[in-house]
Amino acid sequence: MTGPAQVERERLIERCAARAWPAETVRSESGWLLRATEHCSRRRGNSAVPPFGGGAAHGLSAVEEFYRCRGTPVLVRVTPAHRHGGLDSELALRGYAAEAPTLVLCAELFGRAWRGSSRRAECRVVLNARDPLWAEYTAARGEVAAVRRTVDRIAPTTVFARAGEPGDPLGFGAAVFDSGLLGIFGMWTAPGRRGGGIASAVLRRLLEWGTRRGARTAWLQVEESTPAALALYRRRGFGLSHRYHYRRSPE
Repeated sequence: MTGPAQVERERLIERCAARAWPAETVRSESGWLLRATEHCSRRRGNSAVPPFGGGAAHGLSAVEEFYRCRGTPVLVRVTPAHRHGGLDSELALRGYAAEAPTLVLCAELFGRAWRGSSRRAECRVVLNARDPLWAEYTAARGEVAAVRRTVDRIAPTTVFARAGEPGDPLGFGAAVFDSGLLGIFGMWTAPGRRGGGIASAVLRRLLEWGTRRGARTAWLQVEESTPAALALYRRRGFGLSHRYHYRRSPE
């Protein structure tokens, strides 16, 4: 996909990404989306997103004031990275450190059949509209309640997948269906079971669910530092849409 169609897909994914993990406090300022969430360290809910079309550097003062009033570092999500070279350079000049380079991957769902792996026996995966255990296993220490509150704020239709039994979960994942797109997030596999097909089974159930609901495209975000996850998603037909990274203000 190239040209205007690619631009529109990137724009739609970024809008859906913001709705898939809604911050506690959200403010629009000079085209920026400013987000803050107390008692939760996840970058998604505590970062500023620049205007999609560029020209973002002139709004930086308001961005910095928003976070400094809250006593938190300024965290800018430079996304899509290839559309914000000027902003990224300005942040670097101000001493903002780059972190968490991430790929946004997409897969077309129309006409796809999601079969299991021929290499491994895959486990049973159940789907639920809500799963309190998902937050327990994916949230940072002391942040379970904040993550559950964030889940309660998600407006689009959401589903949670769990592999294994409630007393012995093997893996988790979640999906949000929004504007014809299926967003995949919150993937987790028990440390002792990684590489055994658990994540593949969870992902397949989520993709099946999205396909049944009429999703045309699936998207997800994966950090470049996770080669095993990247390999899984590529086997499932995901390819690069765009990239992003964060810039954190100096101490």
